[in-house]
Amino acid sequence: MREDLARPYRAALAGMREPYERNYAIVVNGKRAGKALAAALPRKDGSFDLAARVEGRIYWMGARLEVRFFSSMHITAAYELEALRMSLDAGGARYEISGYARRQEAGGKKEIALTLSVGGEKVQSFTVPTKSLALSDSLMPLMKMGRPKPGKKWTTDMVEPLTGRVRTLEFRVLDEEELPDSKGKLRGYPVEMKSGDRIYTAWVDEEGDVLMEEVPLGFTLVREDVAALIYGPEEPRREDRNGRADKD
Repeated sequence: MREDLARPYRAALAGMREPYERNYAIVVNGKRAGKALAAALPRKDGSFDLAARVEGRIYWMGARLEVRFFSSMHITAAYELEALRMSLDAGGARYEISGYARRQEAGGKKEIALTLSVGGEKVQSFTVPTKSLALSDSLMPLMKMGRPKPGKKWTTDMVEPLTGRVRTLEFRVLDEEELPDSKGKLRGYPVEMKSGDRIYTAWVDEEGDVLMEEVPLGFTLVREDVAALIYGPEEPRREDRNGRADKD
């Protein structure tokens, strides 16, 4: 297996010397429903800090939820996950996942040890065997990748903050095509993300930046400049007489 496929972080982060930050709109049923952020900070020792933030209104199992999600990961200079923390506020509860990478002494097998807590109470601890010491989350499965090459394939594991469930995602880059709803104004490379019998799609530009991404939790992330072109600029949130934001 090629090195960049065995270590998904390498393709996204190799050569990064400056902080990386991208703003996204959350889109549900063709309308803006929140915002998100993806960021990476290279360190002097060659390691990286990754962060993602998602805030908005989504639909989960038929119910409308206000969600606030934050994740942080530390990636070593060898492009392997060292530690992670995820926090999701939804439905009046806080779901937290923390974890770290480790190698078993016998055979040197790699795994990621995770702990799920709900409302501050530990619910379960479990481990995820892995070849690449890589993990993504279900609110932003593809954060960034290297230059897209049609036909390229790789896999990574994805954790769901609501349940702690871990699933394997199979990625495949397709030929360049028009972005949905862009009316011929934008093109990108579709990246299929397959989990079991379900397929989600992200579109990336020539540099591997995510332009648009279908998310397993029922919404689409659209890079802010693309969202402004397709859905119009973000409108300032209205406030009532008490200074509270109107959530529509």
